[in-house]
Formats: sequence, structure tokens, C-alpha cells
Amino acid sequence: MKLIRPVKILDAMLTATNVAETSPAADEWDPATAYSVGNIVTVTTVDDGAAVATHDIYTCNTAHTNKDPTLIANIGTDNGWDRTNSTNRWRQFNGVLQQGTVNSNTITASLLPSAITNNCAFFGVDAASIRVVMNDPTDGDVYDTTFSMISDSGINDWYLYFTEEIVRKERLLVTDLPAFPAATLSYTVTDTGANAELGEFVMGASFVIGDSQYGASFGIVDYSVKNTDELGNTTVIQGAFSDTADINVVVSTGRFDEIQKILKLYRSTPLVWITEDSISEAAVYGYYRNFRNTISGPVVSTTLLQLEGLT
Repeated sequence: MKLIRPVKILDAMLTATNVAETSPAADEWDPATAYSVGNIVTVTTVDDGAAVATHDIYTCNTAHTNKDPTLIANIGTDNGWDRTNSTNRWRQFNGVLQQGTVNSNTITASLLPSAITNNCAFFGVDAASIRVVMNDPTDGDVYDTTFSMISDSGINDWYLYFTEEIVRKERLLVTDLPAFPAATLSYTVTDTGANAELGEFVMGASFVIGDSQYGASFGIVDYSVKNTDELGNTTVIQGAFSDTADINVVVSTGRFDEIQKILKLYRSTPLVWITEDSISEAAVYGYYRNFRNTISGPVVSTTLLQLEGLT
């Protein structure tokens, strides 16, 4: 069991991308404009006086002038603005897995974290392949691998190979990146002839907690609404969902203090929790609901992690 401590992706880190900022296009917020209910704006720069470039989309909920939508005081019913979403370019970085970036044929991005980044993860993918490249200014390309997103899980004979419907993987873990702190990390999500989709991209340095044990359980919390009327007719309004997991981990007793401190430090930070490198569906991007460290003996101890993913 290990976790990815995510690098917060800032404007200056995104050095190149082929994704337009907004889709559909929306005007940049202007403090001099009188806004009416229903007007839509984005904030992608601080040049016009916004407190921060959030790369978010806002919808006006009350007529006003000069209410900065990036200020908490101006968000909510009758306060001026409702935050609708992130811009299309930045949805892949905003922590919402099921409202991702969409672009025709490919999604490309180049990021310069200026820190050790030896793991990355892709969630909410709908594409045929993902290419990951790491380029160091001194050593050139130190990593270049293309991953197929076609799942072969359960395909164990030729009959199934030719007859089963093609199923795509929805997530990808890349856990073998070399540690080059000055390198640029680039990726290309490809679905030629269709829209490529990426829900969330996370990168950062890994931290090993211990050895995951057999018996780990995984599930989801489903936020769909199911209603049955008086005649027994059931309707379902599909909603979002989040991953859940309960995992027992064996750790070194000598690292008890270290693990206790790390888990406390990241109690309110979404992390990528990797149970097994080779099983992407056993990864959860989110928080722990609870953890319990037990000193089982002088050599090894146990940690119970109860995880809940982001929607």
C-alpha cells in the first residue's frame, strides 16, 4: 500500500496543452459590466482585478456590478454568483472525477512540477491509449511509454477474444517514473475519430505505508435517486458515485510514528491510495474516513484504512 502525495497544479506548471480554456466559450469576468441573472463568465486571469485565476465558470444569480466571483462572500444564493464548473482545460485537474476534460481526438498537456514526481494517475478516462513522456533538460527523454486502455480482464481464450465486447479501462496508474525533479511530464490521451475524455490527472511523489493484505474490500457509494410510485413503477435518476475501500496493511513497528504522522498530516487532502500497482481498479482517489494503527508486535504492526473516493 502506498499513496501519491499530489502536486497542486498551478498556472505556471502547465507549459503546453491543446485544450481550449472553455467549451462552450464564455466571457471573462469584467468588474465594469452590469450582470443579469443567468449571465455566465469565467475567471482565467487576474488582469481584470479578480483575486485569483480560478479557471472556473460562474453563473450570475442576482443582478449586480463588480462582485468578484472568486471571493467566497460573493458565492451562493443572492450573493452574486454560483460556481458552475471548472473550464474545460482545467477540469482534468480540479478534483472532480466525473466532470472531466473533453477534446476531439486527443488531450495533451505538458507539466513542469519542479519537484520529484515518480508516480502519476489518470481517472475517468474514455480513450484508446495514453502516452506518458518525461523529458529532462539535461538527459532528454528519460521515460516514454504508451499504454493501451483496452481491457483484457477475463479474456482467457480465443473464443472470448473474438466474441466479447471491447471494454476500456477507466483509469491508469503509472508507478515507475524516474525521479528527475527538473523534468517535464507530458501526456497524450488519444481516441482518434472521437472525443477523448479525462476526468482527473494526479502526479506526485509516492509514500509507501506497508504491505496490503488479502481480504481488502472495495465498493462504491451510489448517489443515484431511485423512486417507486404507488403503482410500483420505478424510475432511476443516475447520479455520481464514489469508490470505497477497507484495507488492512502490515507495517514495520519501527515506522509507527512516521505513518501516524503522515496520516494525520494528510487527513483533509485527497490522495491517490494504491493497494496494488498492477490493479488500477484497486486504487482510490480521495480521503480516509478512518484509520487505526495497532502495535501488534515488536517487528510488525497493522493499519486499517477505510477509504472514500471523490465523485
